[in-house]
Amino acid sequence: MSALQVLAVMKRTGRSLAELAAGMPQFPQVMVNVKVRERIDPRASEQIQAHVRRVEEALARPGGSC
Repeated sequence: MSALQVLAVMKRTGRSLAELAAGMPQFPQVMVNVKVRERIDPRASEQIQAHVRRVEEALARPGGSC
């Protein structure tokens, strides 16, 4: 759906994707590995799974924000 919206804007404005993207700021992404004492399987933690369910329910509602 997003791709169709982009194509519609390109057609309506007559601008290329490169021209449209030129106005968008780029933000760097930083990934940091965090050392842990003990690895756990998040699927085995009821506390983590309960939080995942709450977030999924919040995202399923109209407006979908947590």
